Amino acid sequence: MIEESITRVSYESFRQRIAGRKLVLLAPNTPYRGVFLSYFLREPQQGPLYYRIDAAETTVPAMIRGLAAEMEAALGAEGERFARPLHEALQDPSAPRLAEALAAGLAALDRQPSILFLDEFDRLHVNADFLTFVISLAHHLGNKAQVVINSRALRAQPWYDLVVRGDAVVVGEERATRAGMLTVEGPFKPQIEVFGFGHGHVLVNGQPLTRWDGALPRSLFFFFIDRPLLTRDEIFGAFWPGLGVKEATNVFHVTKRKISECISNSVEDGATYELTRYQNGYYLPNDKVVRHYDVFDFTEAYQRADGADDPQAAFALFQRVIDLHRAPFLTTITMPWANDRRSSLRQMLAHALSSASKLAHDFGNQTLALDYAQRAVGLIPNNADLYEAAIALLLETGHTGEARALFARLEALHRRLGSVLSAEGRALGQRLSS
Repeated sequence: MIEESITRVSYESFRQRIAGRKLVLLAPNTPYRGVFLSYFLREPQQGPLYYRIDAAETTVPAMIRGLAAEMEAALGAEGERFARPLHEALQDPSAPRLAEALAAGLAALDRQPSILFLDEFDRLHVNADFLTFVISLAHHLGNKAQVVINSRALRAQPWYDLVVRGDAVVVGEERATRAGMLTVEGPFKPQIEVFGFGHGHVLVNGQPLTRWDGALPRSLFFFFIDRPLLTRDEIFGAFWPGLGVKEATNVFHVTKRKISECISNSVEDGATYELTRYQNGYYLPNDKVVRHYDVFDFTEAYQRADGADDPQAAFALFQRVIDLHRAPFLTTITMPWANDRRSSLRQMLAHALSSASKLAHDFGNQTLALDYAQRAVGLIPNNADLYEAAIALLLETGHTGEARALFARLEALHRRLGSVLSAEGRALGQRLSS
């Protein structure tokens, strides 16, 4: 499987890691989430169950109610058996009763062992009921049932006590250093935090990496980070298209060694750390280091927003996309690959702004809708649709003078492109004339 090659883990290795534990905690940014979901999509009738907690489900009873409804709809008779104890417990929804009911529902499933994946668990408010529910769930789960929890942050309690008792295990980036995350000691792995928006900077174990031994190692480092699956031909084509294979190979290995030296010197423990490893014709992320990359956070939020069914959830995700794009991508690197990536990310941001503008307008926030629409025009000044959306909002909010000025720019754009106004554009022009 290609996702297993990229993430360096397989579903079977995941099962081995979690064997015998009732609660499985996925560290934020871990590759295990993608492997789990890919398996779920392939085996929906025999594999694990998946439930993503909705933004409105901030309490345990709300989560249980949504979970019961979704499993009934998705699993038929098996789902009804799963949901029956949950519905009964919701008549008197105390935290211990709900935990016992969830354990009973998992025990009633045909699939054994039964695994339930709860995604975005951090949407639940952490209070006394939450803590009681988690502790009670660990107590009531049988030997053939497990709950996998994915969260954007893991606080110390109640997880630490459960890990110490052996009821829970943390898998993924066990020594990650981000604030608020539960840390579990294991084999040491350097933490490489990469920020691609703006000038581009790197932290190794929290310390800035500033000595690159030239521009080429730094550029190749960001190329590797931005593209986790690369062939030698792709690398040579991006960096040394005019060199022969032998010459390019020599320069590549020298540059790659310099990257390793930069990382290793920053760790200062005497070991050598490679950023990549070579397998089956591809350069892949090396599992000896842990990566965090803001551009991947951006693209993941964008994909989730674009596929979200709930408008409120989509709006929140589009806002996260907008917040993450603090500046253009790698402004200090002007190589073609970086220019193309910069343009692609700018297009994604413009789409996020446009979509968020429409949603804000639907929610009655015209001021925010107009702000997002005007920012989208500024990003992609040759897109007539963005102009039309912004002009319509300007007219709606009474900014007639600004609407006329923007419409003049729209007409100039069409003249430059040799195109004509759309029906929507002509209608806007008639409104301005009247």
